[in-house]
Amino acid sequence: MPLYAGVFETDITPPHLVRMASLRGGSASSLAIHDPLYARALVLDDGSVRLALISCDLYALSTDGANGIRREIAAQIGTAREHVLIACSGNPHAPDTESEMADRPYIDVLQRKLWSAAVDAAHCLEPVHVTYGEASAQIGVACSGTEPDWHEPRPPDYSRAVAPHVQAICVNGADGRLMALLFGHACSADLAADCDTISAGWPGAACAHLKSRFMREAADSGVRPNALPLFLAGFGADVRPVRTDGWEAMAESGRQIGDAAHAARWNAHGRHTEVLAAGEAPIAPPTAEADSAAISWMRIGAVQLIAAPAPAVVALQLDIAAATAGQVLCVANANGSVRCLRDALAPPVKAGGPGVHDRTGEAETRRKALDAFRAAIARALGAGADTAC
Repeated sequence: MPLYAGVFETDITPPHLVRMASLRGGSASSLAIHDPLYARALVLDDGSVRLALISCDLYALSTDGANGIRREIAAQIGTAREHVLIACSGNPHAPDTESEMADRPYIDVLQRKLWSAAVDAAHCLEPVHVTYGEASAQIGVACSGTEPDWHEPRPPDYSRAVAPHVQAICVNGADGRLMALLFGHACSADLAADCDTISAGWPGAACAHLKSRFMREAADSGVRPNALPLFLAGFGADVRPVRTDGWEAMAESGRQIGDAAHAARWNAHGRHTEVLAAGEAPIAPPTAEADSAAISWMRIGAVQLIAAPAPAVVALQLDIAAATAGQVLCVANANGSVRCLRDALAPPVKAGGPGVHDRTGEAETRRKALDAFRAAIARALGAGADTAC
């Protein structure tokens, strides 16, 4: 069956003062806007399966909120809820869209914009094919502590590994020119400057850099001038940018990852079998909070996406890559946020370290949650592999 795709972008910058994701423990609101926030939607259809993937410049959505948006998108574009993936970048410079104290008028507008982006993408489907590529890149260093205290630098831990590359899924039109570039990198989007300033962080800077390159080089680089980049945050909750000393450092990190994503496009190879599939693997809940938690998975051609409703440490991504023969792109902060999983997926920490949360009294819950998380990933990988046969 031929594969069809459509893309759409919408501005989700708040038009008024809102409570910030980086101030979840306080009550302060945004005071300025450094650069806009976007949501970008990609809809894929092979005639029997329709997938929707939305990339957002947000920290995270609540699980109930994400599932509600997924159900509405599924109803409007004619697919199943499990076939809709909403991926947030983990950006702390965004509005709070997760807690009970989030700005309700902004959430209402955000929901409608995400619905509309998916519907508009579904209305402009055209024949495409997909390829996959990688390129080397490293802007981060492993550190202690997964759940950041954004006002205190997390101490580096040079003994731990990182994932020094960018992965890219290229969606190319029938004319062979790039129309969408999904790219992922495992590094958190720590605060670059004032916590009361709206910004898309280094992931947004990477997308802006790519859009600029696409427009500038469209004539001779095999890319459409209106091609859209979609960022997917990898399992890099314990990896922070080496430079966090202001807006220019953030922009430079974005440019490095954007250039690596562009290089991964040139390294992309193979016109993959146009197989689409998606599903969920429930996570056995260690607490009542995680009753509806699941690992979501999508298969796009020969590439499988494994998406978790929480940040996750880079060691998990490296373990998945080592144990899997095919191409797997890990996605964090997807389809909601489950607090107990965040805690479980934190790296072991030394008691008394600066900016580190002491979880020694929760070791058993942590172990059970981590085991359940790994088991769900294994089931998701198995289900995705079965669809490729």
